[in-house]
Amino acid sequence: MRNQQDEEVLETVVQISKMQVFIYLFVMPLLFTLLLIVVLGSALSVFDFSPQLYDAQMWMHNLPLVGAWIPEPALPESEETALEQMRRELLEGWDDLFDERALLHAMAEEIAFKERNLNEALMLFTQEQALRLNRDQRIQFLVSTFETMRPAEAAAIFDVLDDESCVELLLNMEIAIVARILPNMNVEKAGRLGQMIRR
Repeated sequence: MRNQQDEEVLETVVQISKMQVFIYLFVMPLLFTLLLIVVLGSALSVFDFSPQLYDAQMWMHNLPLVGAWIPEPALPESEETALEQMRRELLEGWDDLFDERALLHAMAEEIAFKERNLNEALMLFTQEQALRLNRDQRIQFLVSTFETMRPAEAAAIFDVLDDESCVELLLNMEIAIVARILPNMNVEKAGRLGQMIRR
């Protein structure tokens, strides 16, 4: 029985020694190599562990009792530069927005100015149309009046009217009535009016 226990102990020792051999020959050199690569890579700036170190220091700083002795970490240079760049881009964006807002404001003022001018022109045009319509109505009234008069009476009135008014009235009258009025008018005036109508 003692032999069997000795054999079991011996087997256990052999298994442990095989494991130790595996650890000493493979695992330890591998861990040492990895550690050496990380240390040299960090020293030569091949690897950048600053974000992980920042996170670890921030985590330790936020611990309830330990955090009082561990200072709050400063931002890594790369993140600080990125934040500064984002800040600069935001400020430039705000400047662009203010420039565009000023441009839109100037355009709105210009549109309002043109709209006022257009409204004034439209109002003047409407007034001119009303005056013209009123004038046309008065001329039509005079034409109707002269057409109902006897030719000699109408000719006597035409003799005292100015030439432009006479031409305008005669052009709006029927030709047959004009043909009866002209022979009753002063000969010189009738000739002048005929020349003016012919132009």
